[in-house]
Amino acid sequence: MTQDRYEEILSRVLKAYGKKRPEIAPRVVDKNIDRIIKTYAEAYKEVYSFLVDAVADIGTSTNVTAQASILVQLEEKLSQLNNKVAEELNNSLAEAYIEGQAMHAVATETVKTIEELMVAVPYSLLNHDKIAQASMDTFEDLLFVTQHTSKESKKVIREIVAKHIQLGVATNQGHREIMNRIKKELSRENLKRLISDKALVGIIDAKGRRWKLKTYIELIVKTKLQHLHIEGLKDHALEDGYDLARIPSKGATDACSNFEGMVISLNGMEKEFPSYESLKATGLIFHPNCRHTPVPIAEFDLLHEDDKKLHKKLLSNLKNI
Repeated sequence: MTQDRYEEILSRVLKAYGKKRPEIAPRVVDKNIDRIIKTYAEAYKEVYSFLVDAVADIGTSTNVTAQASILVQLEEKLSQLNNKVAEELNNSLAEAYIEGQAMHAVATETVKTIEELMVAVPYSLLNHDKIAQASMDTFEDLLFVTQHTSKESKKVIREIVAKHIQLGVATNQGHREIMNRIKKELSRENLKRLISDKALVGIIDAKGRRWKLKTYIELIVKTKLQHLHIEGLKDHALEDGYDLARIPSKGATDACSNFEGMVISLNGMEKEFPSYESLKATGLIFHPNCRHTPVPIAEFDLLHEDDKKLHKKLLSNLKNI
């Protein structure tokens, strides 16, 4: 993260918050997820075209050499994808963390200019270790995607090579019926279908759940970006002492609806309010894929009376959840 990029992020937060006082996190998360999904989509489109062309060109006399060449090129393409994703992921997580800190600053302090915001959120004090660790953890989860693709693609390539060997044997022995069947299986259309159905498919996680690639990537990235944004909020709250935040209303229809409008303590510094970690531990809110990002407030007494009443009602109802 360069100094110029850092200042650009602060300026954007200040401008957006000053106009409509928006909840910035969802827009940041969605934008960065879209960028990473696009990277995967473009890379997988290229891998698909490469595999179709490569396996269609395998000849019966050079199938072993062709197989080795295809596998090497496939690994190179997936390695390039991993490198690009790692870079974009680190930038996206850094951006989420910085915007979390900046949002806390503008929501709880009298910050009107970019210069004041740079003092409130100094570039020199960014928690680069936290960002780097989050990036490593997330990349490990995403690495499973390309590893899965590599594994399944190799199976398909070996299957196609075996068919070419069978075709060679059938041709030499004059088995016309078998030759025609295998040739049909090796037609370009069938190869496309085989690669789509078996190579570039969803994954099965450790719990046996099947995921579409896009859904899996979105869940992993969204959860970690949301986490880093909230870590930015929490870290800045520790610095300036304003530890309260309000859970926004999103019109939730699941268990999250029981918390919309509740005031919480980001780091547990305000003992009369439930802490972020204690609510997260219930699994009812702040869960993976959750859209609720706490919105910092300076003081509880500054809230509208209706908001105070709602908080107290939700807090009372919490005992029955």
